Amino acid sequence: MSDLDIVVRPDQIDIAVDHLKAIGYTVDYQTDGRHKKWSADLKRPQDAGMIDLQQELPWHDLFNRTPADLTSHLQPIRVGEALALIPTPELQALILIIHDQFQDYDYWTGNIDLRHLLDLRTLIATPATTQWQLLSSMIPNALARNAIETQLMLLATLFGVGWPAGWRKQLVPRIQVWRKLLQARVPATRYLLLSTGFLDFRKFPRASASSFVPGPPRKYSSRWFPKFTTLLFLTSLSRKYRPGKL
Repeated sequence: MSDLDIVVRPDQIDIAVDHLKAIGYTVDYQTDGRHKKWSADLKRPQDAGMIDLQQELPWHDLFNRTPADLTSHLQPIRVGEALALIPTPELQALILIIHDQFQDYDYWTGNIDLRHLLDLRTLIATPATTQWQLLSSMIPNALARNAIETQLMLLATLFGVGWPAGWRKQLVPRIQVWRKLLQARVPATRYLLLSTGFLDFRKFPRASASSFVPGPPRKYSSRWFPKFTTLLFLTSLSRKYRPGKL
């Protein structure tokens, strides 16, 4: 049901692709010059999932961090003769949430990704061992915090996962959770409730064309409501059934 996401440095992309092809993988999809960031999906007939090579973390602009900033949140592991770095549980939780909420547009459309919500439950099944203070320190802005609190409230509501001590339940995440659960129970309301997803639209950072390059503070949208073309896109996305999502 899931692929394996691997982030590789820009100067190692060709090497990574060549090595994967050498053990039987073929390129199923690869971005071209029209895209701001490079990625490629590779598959093998005997494998259930694909390998998704990425040049950066999902929504790097929302993280506003360089690879060096994340070094302390990565743990080395051995994979055969190779060495890989995997995220700590806290960073992995942050990546899962940012991926679903913004790369998959769930924050705007009100979808619930059950697959990753169950993954999050496994990651933080024992709240006492989760370093909430560490996770909090990695949250880059108010928009990301609202997205994270929305997911944590869903976990508490649907699966009884304990709420982190010292975290306040903000109003916007409460509204988002109410909306998501109502849409799941009564799918016809998703079009009527689409506008509630834009409570945080002004906090959304404009995408940067450069990757892994620290620069001036991110500019945020001055609009309370998305452009008409964006609204049409999100409306069309709301009509689609997406596997693993409610």
